[in-house]
Amino acid sequence: MKSIFLLAIAFFALTDGDLAILGVKINDSADYKLDLQKLSSDSFTLKYKTTDGNHLSVTTDNGRVVFMENDWLQKKEANIPLLTDFKFGETTLKEIRNVFGTSGFAYREQSYLKSEKTLTTINCFELESPSSVILVAITKAPISSITDKNDVSGYLKLDAIILADKKYLDGIWGKKKTFDPQYKKVKL
Repeated sequence: MKSIFLLAIAFFALTDGDLAILGVKINDSADYKLDLQKLSSDSFTLKYKTTDGNHLSVTTDNGRVVFMENDWLQKKEANIPLLTDFKFGETTLKEIRNVFGTSGFAYREQSYLKSEKTLTTINCFELESPSSVILVAITKAPISSITDKNDVSGYLKLDAIILADKKYLDGIWGKKKTFDPQYKKVKL
């Protein structure tokens, strides 16, 4: 029985080890090191310029990494995110949902943003991880490009990716969520 328990721990440690951005994982110590140009910082967040010119923000809380956001700066030649095989500005929300087999869930207070010109959606996918890690896909589209109002997911294109601790997101975005009827944890 003890060997099964140790094998399970080893499996989860190996599985969780894949969830990193430039070697930094959710729940790593706040003294992580990245060899990137620092753009700005405050008490909890460091913002970096990645080698392709996009941005990576890393937030720590209580001495550990809890939130990492990779933002696309709209340059077509820099459309590869630091995590996933999706492409900024090309991969649609519809394609992301097809890959994962679910729409995941949305925080009720953070499900979408709409301006006069742009619709932005925030879809969350809980990863199969012992650490309760959430992948957030932020997609957006010009409202003028959306011709089928019944299914906008084919127009919304990836604009940012977040990897975050579930408890941290619940703390900043609220605990109320709306789940897809086919909700399930997903693998990267």
